[in-house]
Amino acid sequence: MNLKENKKTEKNTVELVVEVKGDEFKKAVDAAFKKNLSKMTVPGFRKGKAPRKMVEKLYGEGVFYDEAVNALYPAAYEAAVKEAGIDPIDNPEVEITEIDAEGFTFTAKLITESKVSIPKIGLQSSKYLSFVGAFKLTDTTSKASLYNS
Repeated sequence: MNLKENKKTEKNTVELVVEVKGDEFKKAVDAAFKKNLSKMTVPGFRKGKAPRKMVEKLYGEGVFYDEAVNALYPAAYEAAVKEAGIDPIDNPEVEITEIDAEGFTFTAKLITESKVSIPKIGLQSSKYLSFVGAFKLTDTTSKASLYNS
């Protein structure tokens, strides 16, 4: 997994461009082949016994790419979010921008928490803190009685 781009598009919207290439994509394609081979029928071979080259020739080279992307996408997305240091608050909008035998690239648009700053207004806060402190609940019975009433 490689985070290619991290750009802020709006106030609290971020766009990540993530690239997954190399061995991990090839391993995912191999796993997808093994998983789906028993479902594929190739003339001249028993079900599940056809070689990969024959299956790719009959169904197309990219027949297993979708399943490989679905297997790798969640981990790649989580790693990209962690690497970018972003705290998303909703599921991303994902678009696969490139896919080939070497790997795939996707763009994830996600919404992050808004940063809010509260200016000082010059009030004495000690009066208000003692008032708020009187309403702190410490034990579970008082919390339950508050919620049930």
